[in-house]
Amino acid sequence: MTRIVLYIATSKDGYIADEKGSVDWLPQSLSETGGQDYGYHEFYNSVDVIAIGRKTYEQILGFGDWPYGQPGIRCCNSSDELAQTR
Repeated sequence: MTRIVLYIATSKDGYIADEKGSVDWLPQSLSETGGQDYGYHEFYNSVDVIAIGRKTYEQILGFGDWPYGQPGIRCCNSSDELAQTR
């Protein structure tokens, strides 16, 4: 049986992006959280696929190395123009 888990990174006001559309408030490395990942690494290792919106996807590409490995990523968007991946 397939199990689907919804995990949404949001700020207290219920949005992921700030008023300018940026997600730069998200920690980009474990050094920004004092080395604590709050169980995210264990959770992330159980994930097979990430469904992500185009704007978030493009911003995350700019973060540099992804600290948790690489599951399959599916980008959900309505645009034919996506940033190139590494």
